[in-house]
Amino acid sequence: MRKSAFIAIAVLLAVTTAGVAGGYQKLKSILRPGPNADGQSITLPVGWRITPAGRHLSLPGDMAMKIVVSPDGKHAFVNTAGWHDHSVSAIELAGEKIVSTINVGKDWTGMALNEKTNELFVSGGGELTSQFAGLAKQRGVSDTMLDALKLPVLRLDFTSGKLESQPSLPIEGLTGKERFVAGLTYGTDGSLYVVNTQNDTVYRLSGANFKAQVSAKVGYRPYAAALAPNGKTLAVSNWGDESVSLLEAATLKETAKLKVGSHPNDLAYSKDGRLFVANAGSNSVSVIRDGKVIETIRTSFEPKALVGSTPVALAITGDGRRLYVANADNNDIAMIDIGNARESEVLGFIPTGWYPTALGVSPDGKKLFVGTGKGGMRLRGNFPAATEYKIVSPDPQKPYDYVGSQLEGTFSIIDVPDRAQLTAYTAQVKSNFPNPAAQIDQAHADRITKETFPKIKHVLYIIRENRTYDQVLGDLGKGNGDPNLTLFGADVTPNAHKLARETVILDNLYCNGEVSQDGHQWSNAAYATDYTQKAWVNSYSRRGEPEADERLTASPAGYLWDNCKSTERPTAATANSRRFVRRQTANLNLEALPACVKTRARNGRR
Repeated sequence: MRKSAFIAIAVLLAVTTAGVAGGYQKLKSILRPGPNADGQSITLPVGWRITPAGRHLSLPGDMAMKIVVSPDGKHAFVNTAGWHDHSVSAIELAGEKIVSTINVGKDWTGMALNEKTNELFVSGGGELTSQFAGLAKQRGVSDTMLDALKLPVLRLDFTSGKLESQPSLPIEGLTGKERFVAGLTYGTDGSLYVVNTQNDTVYRLSGANFKAQVSAKVGYRPYAAALAPNGKTLAVSNWGDESVSLLEAATLKETAKLKVGSHPNDLAYSKDGRLFVANAGSNSVSVIRDGKVIETIRTSFEPKALVGSTPVALAITGDGRRLYVANADNNDIAMIDIGNARESEVLGFIPTGWYPTALGVSPDGKKLFVGTGKGGMRLRGNFPAATEYKIVSPDPQKPYDYVGSQLEGTFSIIDVPDRAQLTAYTAQVKSNFPNPAAQIDQAHADRITKETFPKIKHVLYIIRENRTYDQVLGDLGKGNGDPNLTLFGADVTPNAHKLARETVILDNLYCNGEVSQDGHQWSNAAYATDYTQKAWVNSYSRRGEPEADERLTASPAGYLWDNCKSTERPTAATANSRRFVRRQTANLNLEALPACVKTRARNGRR
């Protein structure tokens, strides 16, 4: 085995050296993340650009999860549940300013408003561990809030115009290990519906102090809940089950379970009773009426685009004529005419900040509110360190900011565009998509294709984890490198430097993943699911994440080895994660070398 692997490497390196060495000089320009010379666009570390529409407010944390707008249109509430501060903020919409924020320590996807009392209910996520409690106290989370986090549903009061903590709500029989509260919705009859992802259960809390409780099992890893306009039907999206459960609201008796797209998450009812379901893993929204899926709306910029638009949030205008869909991985909002109940029409797209994850719309339908998961408007390098989340290892003389602290949440206020403005916005969205071909000398690329590719017999795909180009090869002396960022230079990694000098440098290849958990997905599938994006920020910040198998963690479009297998070429794959082994090595001969791809997939969490 070792001899075969060595030969395969040698063949690859020899061919690569002959055909590709020096190719870096053929790039027409060097790509640098950050604000661009036009003063209007920002290039993200992933190679995309953003040109966000509207006015923007910086939120205390990252990964905005939910926006709730008060019926009078005076305030919007938004919660963040990312890597750093988990908070709930109240925004005065007339003045477009944050008027109150409370650090809740940890929360997750759900938030609901009692419109009569201005009381907010917020999902408390997973159980409060002693490890996180200690960290939270160091970060200034109050003892009152830490005590509130011992129960699954947080309560906040806004009657005085300031968000204040109230006693949390218990759920009978829900233990800490089974707890990861997700979606919440509040009924006009005073009932609160709570989705718990971890044990596939939805709860109805009602009566005095919400002590009357009933529950029901639904599909695998439920996410959100929504009440029909008549209050009689509760819909629950089964995130890992590609389905939606319809329940009698009063009894939670299931009346139907409908197949929809991959990774169904957010839900929204229109005034005529149609239910809209965002399918993050299918680039689509399913439309349900009378217990049947009557339409599937493609939300990607191109109708036949590959998986990767990731629709994760919905908002419908009060008149029921417009649907807005946040395409997280396309950094845009699809504006859709749903006035015709028989057939919807995608009108255009609105550009946003980095990874839009929450939506709201004003009662009059004239303003759109967008919460982003990663922000991007104040993009900067993480060296030198500028936040409180400094990393001093391995060189205390070169502290840098942890990648999670670089993420920021943003609340954007956008005037709903007319047709002309929407056309301009749509053109902006298209121009923001990366175009790698424009950066390449085509004649050189054609020569490589003709002269080099036919000589390649075997490919070994090796992932070097947790290091950037500059941290290892910044001192290489050529290409787009910065020696000031080098931590493991030629004196530490002589072999890596020798390989780079003799073969090829990939100094302008940018990664979509921030850490191992999503980075391996991007490396092996060119896609990380909405589950992974929302889970890793909680896990890495010690807030925990809901347990899930490949139904949520795996790319719905498959992996490199799936594509390789489809070519009917032998494939070998190894993995140190049982979940990866089940998914990625099914029906594969691990001893089969030579191979078109050999991977060592790791689901690390450093």
